[in-house]
Amino acid sequence: MVAWLLLAAVTAVAGSLTIARLARVRKLSHPTVADPERVGEELLEYVARQGPRVVDLGPFWHTHEFSEADRWAIQGPLHRSGRLVPAGEVTFVAQLRAYVLAPLPEHVVLSK
Repeated sequence: MVAWLLLAAVTAVAGSLTIARLARVRKLSHPTVADPERVGEELLEYVARQGPRVVDLGPFWHTHEFSEADRWAIQGPLHRSGRLVPAGEVTFVAQLRAYVLAPLPEHVVLSK
């Protein structure tokens, strides 16, 4: 009986995490920025000007008014290509949060 309840709870949690992820990905799949590559290059220049340390991207995003989908269109390819490396904790909970919510890292390091 306990095993069935545990199985049902795990299934419910996994299902809700998957649904939350699908909703998040759908929201992020509608960028409105016209030229994400150009803004991505500006972002790389900003990080390079800050020096070889962990850089807070908050000031950059506060001077550029973009939606979260636009930020993903700009910053996402830079992370996938390895040009920007997220700085932060690498725990199971952080990885689960990143999978479900798909947040952009606020603190990054420019790769060499």
